[in-house]
Amino acid sequence: MAPVLARVGKMSLVVAILLTSATFCAVGLLAPRQPMIVAGTSGPGGASGTPVTAIDIQPSITPNPATVGEMVTVGGTISIVGGPSQVTFTITWPTPEGGSYEGSFTTVLDENGVYGIQPPPLPFGGSPGTYSVTMRAEAGGVSDAETITFTVLPAP
Repeated sequence: MAPVLARVGKMSLVVAILLTSATFCAVGLLAPRQPMIVAGTSGPGGASGTPVTAIDIQPSITPNPATVGEMVTVGGTISIVGGPSQVTFTITWPTPEGGSYEGSFTTVLDENGVYGIQPPPLPFGGSPGTYSVTMRAEAGGVSDAETITFTVLPAP
């Protein structure tokens, strides 16, 4: 390949990466943010604004087992006694190198209810094996943490 064509190819690649980055940035800034889905129903409860006295997480992970490279969704249900209150969810996700990523989001849950939570799916590009994901919820000094184990099979 001629040196001029190689430089043009490299410049085209750099421009394409910059345009893609700018597009994702613009979409992230302009699009409505929907980082997760929270749905549920409030139960019969006391007066509005009572302190949170209990949180219970029942996590799930789909698919389980997964295959290497597949998108995996961590979700589940959470019940809250008290509220309404801001609840911070933290998910700790394994990395292929043996470490972990941690991400969190905060939402307001109404009083005395059971809610379904479903963050966006995460890719699992690690090696086949057994892994653990931890989900934690905290509100008003009360917290609950649950760990769920899932299996990753080799890619077909």
